[in-house]
Amino acid sequence: MTTNGEQDSDALMRSEIHRLGILLGHSLTRQEGPQLFELVEKIRNLSKDRPNEVAQLLARIDLDSAIKLARAFSVYFHLANITEQFFRSQDRAKERATNGTWLAQVASKIKEAGIKQETIDEAFQNLHVRPV
Repeated sequence: MTTNGEQDSDALMRSEIHRLGILLGHSLTRQEGPQLFELVEKIRNLSKDRPNEVAQLLARIDLDSAIKLARAFSVYFHLANITEQFFRSQDRAKERATNGTWLAQVASKIKEAGIKQETIDEAFQNLHVRPV
């Protein structure tokens, strides 16, 4: 179940990714010319509804254009992933500020459940932890 805060964060994240995509488009146009930007946009739009046409278009482009195209999409996805990581990190920080760390939450639940200290001690003694 998503909260209004999560929905707001997701909308803001999508908006930021969209903005970065626009900026990337401007950079592509400036650095490589409008032809590459138009090719990126054509493939992006076709991929939604007509993937067969994308395959046909990709089969006809030259190697240099294919490399530039792959780099353009790669940069976009890197930007999108970094943006998502940033927003998820902020969401987790807000969650910790509101509800405490996961360890504090567990300690609180143990206390609420009335579990005896001996039971907790025994569980910790039988605990095997291995770093991964």
